Amino acid sequence: MTSVTQYRKLSKTVRTAAGLSGTPYPIVPVAGTQAPRLQGRSYYWTTPSGLTEVRHPNAYGWPTLYHGSTLRIEVGRGWLFANGLGGLEEHPRGYVCPPDSSLPASTQAAPADGQRVVFTSEGGFRIEPQA
Repeated sequence: MTSVTQYRKLSKTVRTAAGLSGTPYPIVPVAGTQAPRLQGRSYYWTTPSGLTEVRHPNAYGWPTLYHGSTLRIEVGRGWLFANGLGGLEEHPRGYVCPPDSSLPASTQAAPADGQRVVFTSEGGFRIEPQA
């Protein structure tokens, strides 16, 4: 499977799980096991002082400042591994979970057939054989 195919699979799975199919927001892996969710703020304009938000920037006679969107889809690395999407590398279209040296070596690859991901009470996880 090529990296583009892997990225498309990850992107489709994460965006569908977050209920955001077809959106262009970047996918950002974070520590933990949280399911995908939308974080950040949409674009907006303010006055030059930054104290007042302007809703219709062209309707006024004074200058305004544009603030770009910070919207992104955050997903826990544990959730990625539990869904067979861990161990991918960066891709030009967006940041995709690279192998994380802070995780145990046993979690650097997706679970194989006959294995399952077990979440621990400390917020971590481990891969075990299925019983």
